[in-house]
Amino acid sequence: MTIVSIIGAGHIGMPVIDAITSGSLPGYRLGKVLVSDRSKRTANDGTYTDDWNDLAQSTPDIILELAGPSAFRAFAERAISVAETWSISSAAMAEVEFDKTITRSLIANRRLRFLSGAIGGLDAIAAAAVDPSSEIIITAALSTTPPDAEPDVIGSARDIVQRFEGVNVVSAIALAGHGLDKTRVRYFHRPGTEQRRFVVDVSSQHGQYRLESRPTPKPGPSAVVASVLSALRARSNRIVIG
Repeated sequence: MTIVSIIGAGHIGMPVIDAITSGSLPGYRLGKVLVSDRSKRTANDGTYTDDWNDLAQSTPDIILELAGPSAFRAFAERAISVAETWSISSAAMAEVEFDKTITRSLIANRRLRFLSGAIGGLDAIAAAAVDPSSEIIITAALSTTPPDAEPDVIGSARDIVQRFEGVNVVSAIALAGHGLDKTRVRYFHRPGTEQRRFVVDVSSQHGQYRLESRPTPKPGPSAVVASVLSALRARSNRIVIG
């Protein structure tokens, strides 16, 4: 039985917690759930805690960070020292000093995995990056943006992620490919909660292709939750694709 402890019990964390505790993810057992204030939780079985040491002492096999970049920055280094760590917050790596800190922490065979979140095809991005001359361009637009529209900002993935919120997709794509500094992004501002459209154009000696994602806006079903559940299921599969 694989013990999974979780950081965060919000709109992403709770569906994952429910999936584990309901038995819909065979082979997994819930350890501790770290929240900012456990007094707000109705569960009285000791699952929820606001003390990091409680989570660390739960002997997890996997620690899932499902609370966002701020939580990842606060707990990542400690989590990596305790167990294999998975995170939805690749955007936190845009901070250069934090990036260096995490890189240093990944010694002695420690492991950190960033989940794909609201876009698929990261294996194809990684394959394209095998060609050092390949080009990966990300467009972060809106579902209504005309194809020939000029972006509000053009910059590196690191620049875009540092300046704007809600672009974990951009950082995940960049980290799967040539990195945050070598990936170009065409960024369109998003007013309110209008649906995003992410397009990735890839050109390499192996061929050209395009990936597109239109994540369902809140409060609809979360593509990030789906990616977490899919990753957990894939980890326990005997046959692995990709």
